[in-house]
Amino acid sequence: MSYKEQRELENLPRQIEAMEARQANLNVVINGADFYKQDAETVKNCWPKPVAGIGVGSLYQRWNELDAMAS
Repeated sequence: MSYKEQRELENLPRQIEAMEARQANLNVVINGADFYKQDAETVKNCWPKPVAGIGVGSLYQRWNELDAMAS
């Protein structure tokens, strides 16, 4: 395993935690009683935007791949 992959493996838990926290916060906002009473542009801007196709599932998958390489 390369140094870069080791660093990536070390950082993945923090990345996953941060992404899950953002999703949880977004769920709270979206599930609020008044969320859809806002103007359409505000509602549209609240939806998550994909970041280079990276989602929590992709991060978990990469974590598993790197963990298997480290074992």
